[in-house]
Amino acid sequence: MSLEFNRSKLKLKVYGEEYELLFPTVKQSQDFAKEVKEVEGDDDKSSKMFDFLEKLGLPKNVTEEMEVQHLEMVLEKLMPSKKK
Repeated sequence: MSLEFNRSKLKLKVYGEEYELLFPTVKQSQDFAKEVKEVEGDDDKSSKMFDFLEKLGLPKNVTEEMEVQHLEMVLEKLMPSKKK
C-alpha cells in the first residue's frame, strides 16, 4: 500500500481573470493565525490577510479590489471554519 499527496489547488476566477491558489500548509495556517492574533488594528489584520493570500497565489492588488463577501468565500474555501 502506498499514499501519494500533491498540493491541492483552488481555481478561482475573479472578475474575469483566472488564478490558481495553493491550499495553505499546516505551517502556513499556523503562522497566519499567529500573525493575525499579534496585530492590533483591522488595517494590520487586513494587510496580513492580503500577504497570506498573495503567498498562496492571489495578487494583493486583486485581493484589495474584491468585494468583502467574495473574499470571505475564498478564505472559507481555503480554510474552512470548524463552526459547522
